[in-house]
Amino acid sequence: MKSRTAFAAALALTLGISSLSAMPATAQSRDELVRALAMNPRAVARDRDFVRRMVAPASIAPAYPAPALSTEALRRMATRPVGGAERRRIAAAVAEYQLPSVDMEVYFAYDSAGITPAAYGSLYTLGEALSDPSLRGQTFLIAGHTDASGSDGYNQMLSERRAWSVKNFLVATFDIDPQSLIAVGYGEEQPKDWRDPFAGINRRVQLVNLAPR
Repeated sequence: MKSRTAFAAALALTLGISSLSAMPATAQSRDELVRALAMNPRAVARDRDFVRRMVAPASIAPAYPAPALSTEALRRMATRPVGGAERRRIAAAVAEYQLPSVDMEVYFAYDSAGITPAAYGSLYTLGEALSDPSLRGQTFLIAGHTDASGSDGYNQMLSERRAWSVKNFLVATFDIDPQSLIAVGYGEEQPKDWRDPFAGINRRVQLVNLAPR
């Protein structure tokens, strides 16, 4: 158990996970979400080639020698499960470029990817934000996270299913382009509170704007 806690702490420090949460999950109106997911000037203001290099920035290219992904490749990624190397590459890019993101508290049925009625309010607010003209048409990561209860493999699978549930809800309810939403499960890899991997705060869905204007 100690080794898993130590690993989570090391991973958080390596990827800069503490910087990924842009605002408290309890203070998210539609306008707040739009502002939080809008362009982060520290990330890409001077980088015209950002979208092409986003998934494989130069500083992590030696560890991930695959070619950088184009906008088209990102959209194709949205149609299939995302593998381990790809999701780690995305996480590193999110941290390096300080991409705009928010954490959402989405309620699921116990041990399930089924969205409960208690989650509808926050998901409707999110869908309205993503439909805003300033955000519509951009590419977003929907990242599912769990706490450290259960096995690594099970948590990974559950987080993927939950991320896809959120994506499917948004596509069906708000007619959002499915290729603009990339659903990825991170399991217990990225705890929000790495000092306590079992804390409930780690069970969340994270939205990241992968290509802010």
